[in-house]
Amino acid sequence: MTTVTENDLKELKDLINSRFDRLSEEINGLKIELATIKGELNGSNKRLENIEFTNRTIFVAIVAALLAGVVKLFFPSLPNTP
Repeated sequence: MTTVTENDLKELKDLINSRFDRLSEEINGLKIELATIKGELNGSNKRLENIEFTNRTIFVAIVAALLAGVVKLFFPSLPNTP
């Protein structure tokens, strides 16, 4: 049976503290990377919102033009406004 001395306990404590310090640094690095990714994602979402708005506007314009063409096709006698 071995005896644990104060020196052994101090070495173990130092080892545990050094591991926690290293782990803490890695966690901080991951937090920074996560914040960077979130910022990039917000920028991408904004661009997608602009594209969706443009596509929706184009779709509405095409549908309105088609409806106007159908009305003109079936009702050619409607008065034209100058």
